Amino acid sequence: MSQNNYLIDKRVILDCERMTLSCAGESITISESSRSLLIAYHEG
Repeated sequence: MSQNNYLIDKRVILDCERMTLSCAGESITISESSRSLLIAYHEG
């Protein structure tokens, strides 16, 4: 997994460059603030 991608809850991929969340073949675009919150949560 790239340094700009994070695996969340063992099934959702956060792509920081494209600012998307992907799961089971579906993707949604998220805001920069949402991305920052998810990264902070993931890194603990």
